[in-house]
Amino acid sequence: MAARFGTFNEAARVGSALEDTLYPEFLQKILNDDHIVQIGKWLIKVEKEKEQVLVLDKKYLDQYNDLVTSNVSNKNILVYSTEEEVLDMLPAGQQSKVALFGIKLTCKDNYADYKSDPFDHAYDNTGRFRLCGQVRYEKFGLASTLFIEAKTQYRTDIGIWDERNIGAPVGVYFDSYYVQRCAGTETLWGQVYTGGSSVRREIISGGRYLKQFRLAGYAFCGPLTTGSKLIESYK
Repeated sequence: MAARFGTFNEAARVGSALEDTLYPEFLQKILNDDHIVQIGKWLIKVEKEKEQVLVLDKKYLDQYNDLVTSNVSNKNILVYSTEEEVLDMLPAGQQSKVALFGIKLTCKDNYADYKSDPFDHAYDNTGRFRLCGQVRYEKFGLASTLFIEAKTQYRTDIGIWDERNIGAPVGVYFDSYYVQRCAGTETLWGQVYTGGSSVRREIISGGRYLKQFRLAGYAFCGPLTTGSKLIESYK
């Protein structure tokens, strides 16, 4: 039976085994059940849990099972780190330096780095209303994604933080600023707003790796407004 794999421009999702938090929506749409996508002449397997990307030229399609089983002893399978921008390296015939020697290469721009930890709460001046959540910046070898999940909470009279609002208009704002690697000095920005008590949004989905990013947000509920929360990548 011929191997089933998606293509990079395929809009419909192939397979159904990727419905987990390791893989963002843009990858779920193009990877098949084996975590593999075809881009040009390359069959590319993303293994986020191992932080690696495996590549096989499609002329070796008869060795597809080795790619599925991550048989890296097969000399035709190239091994990269998810830290590397694999799509830039393959056409130039560059082999991985990160996977083999722990060295980052391609252009000299820094890589944005950020631990996907919940951010500290931002409170209003009464201490009764707060904004909390999490930002994730992840690299997948093919592209990167910047994801934000935030929600508001109101402290009841008995001291319990409740995610329901108090019947007043509520909203969450986030401004995002980011610079893509190897793309000059252009700073891109966007705004995330929800007229509700929570937001889940991929600010960047499938874009180039970032040199740096910064998010600034706050929330309001009626007359209550939290202080501004700043989240930025490590320098």
